Amino acid sequence: MAITQTDIDYALKVQSEYGVHASVTIAAYQVESGAGTSPLSKASNNFFSIMWTGSGDYYQGSTRKWRKYATKWESFEDFGKLLSGKKYSALTAGSKN
Repeated sequence: MAITQTDIDYALKVQSEYGVHASVTIAAYQVESGAGTSPLSKASNNFFSIMWTGSGDYYQGSTRKWRKYATKWESFEDFGKLLSGKKYSALTAGSKN
């Protein structure tokens, strides 16, 4: 599946709202879900392989629980929140690509 204009728009919105460069989001989207073709992304709108942390809906994989999102945008938004949070912000702050 090819990356769509909607995917790009979501990545740009993540960049604007969370400071995670759009190219980082698109690259992770491609690697983690094959641009939306993975079984996880199809079953749970989880395009970044984000694991379930004990709250909210989840998808039960063969060995792990994964976050389950109502919409594609929620997955992109959660990725932005994750990378801009304490754990990863030092790795992404000021990135240009």
